[in-house]
Amino acid sequence: MNPYPKKTLYQVYGKFFNPIPYKKQYVMQILRVRHKPKKILFYPERPSSFYTIYKICHVLGCQITNDFRADVDLAVWFEDTTSSSLDGNILALSKQVRFLNQACTDISKERVAKAFKEVFGYGLDIDPETHSKYVRKSNSNTAHDGIIFDTPTLPETGFVYQAIINNRYSDLFKDIRAPVINGIIPFVYYNYKKNGDRFGHPAISNFVETESALSRSEVDMIADFVNIMGLDVGELDILRDRDSKKIYVVDVNNTPYGPPRPLARGDRWKALARLSRLFKESFLTNVNENSLRHLEATIK
Repeated sequence: MNPYPKKTLYQVYGKFFNPIPYKKQYVMQILRVRHKPKKILFYPERPSSFYTIYKICHVLGCQITNDFRADVDLAVWFEDTTSSSLDGNILALSKQVRFLNQACTDISKERVAKAFKEVFGYGLDIDPETHSKYVRKSNSNTAHDGIIFDTPTLPETGFVYQAIINNRYSDLFKDIRAPVINGIIPFVYYNYKKNGDRFGHPAISNFVETESALSRSEVDMIADFVNIMGLDVGELDILRDRDSKKIYVVDVNNTPYGPPRPLARGDRWKALARLSRLFKESFLTNVNENSLRHLEATIK
């Protein structure tokens, strides 16, 4: 989902300039391949250039369409909202072509917490009437409205109440942002947030190999978790508690922006190349990869 709900200068002017490098990759792929590109349906919404999946499609030279009547090679349920429901046209189309994320139509924090506890055996939810230190968050995704309470209170509709995770490192809070494609985590981002913006956007982002951030058993359980959530392609927000060493998946995002803006330019293209290759190998094995190989060679 869109993590930047308010209009910023980046969004106002970025819609004009942000697509340029990805359009360039698309043209390069078309020129190298010289045959009809694969077509991917995104429905009910069409991704803009801010979304990670838009960039993946352009690196792979795939056409994006929003017309469910078109002849397509792959389909993706794409709606930038917390919960949605499939219509009859899409249910019919899913019998003809692989339809990614069609089972991932509820990414509310309540749903995420339930699925996480089912797999991991523990969770974050608390009773605000009996606890004196906790965080209240909107049940909707990407609201970034977390508030820490230090006294008991009556629960309000539309919010979840969770224990506070100690993910503080000096003056920064470290989150793990994990891209997931076909149950695989190719790498993660370490997102560091400032003290006054703990539930907001990262000030610093680093590209990190998966094995440096997560254990093998954690990766396996995350794969089970995304299977329950119905997430074929997207990203997870994960916190690791410094005291217990346990991880907690606190958000699921099936329409992520990315790679993160604070990430170094070279690492952004490195991440995009990795994601594009994994997407191709998982869902579009017959796509020509000349342009992808060129991109990978460029960033080495």
